[in-house]
Amino acid sequence: MKSSLLQRLADDTPDNPDAEWELKSGWIFDELRMLFDSRPRIPGLETNNNVNYTVINYGLEEGFYQQDPLISRAEIMRERITNLLQRFEPRLTDVSVNLYQPNLPRVEFVIQAQWNTQSLSYKLIWDDAMSTFYLNEQV
Repeated sequence: MKSSLLQRLADDTPDNPDAEWELKSGWIFDELRMLFDSRPRIPGLETNNNVNYTVINYGLEEGFYQQDPLISRAEIMRERITNLLQRFEPRLTDVSVNLYQPNLPRVEFVIQAQWNTQSLSYKLIWDDAMSTFYLNEQV
């Protein structure tokens, strides 16, 4: 079973990879919320292959330093969310991140994925004006 970065950092029993606390579904939501609430330590490390999978780059980059005017901020953020989940949440499979409401300043994304045998669906709301993310479970 794959584990997230937070699980590896907090694992007091690395010899027992199937510890009960690792299998509880509530943990996945809490860890995703932590991931989206965190920011990389140093901005602009997205393309540095030496550190982009490390704790230095843990979290969602929200700055737009060199933006291509042909690509919307919402689409750039969608790509960042997809990359973030690939890097730091390997327990999720068949991940899709779709723009649900792409108009600034409030952009909504729908994240769908498989975890163990469960289908997960979350709505991530990005408030560009406040630089804030809200993660909600969808029914």
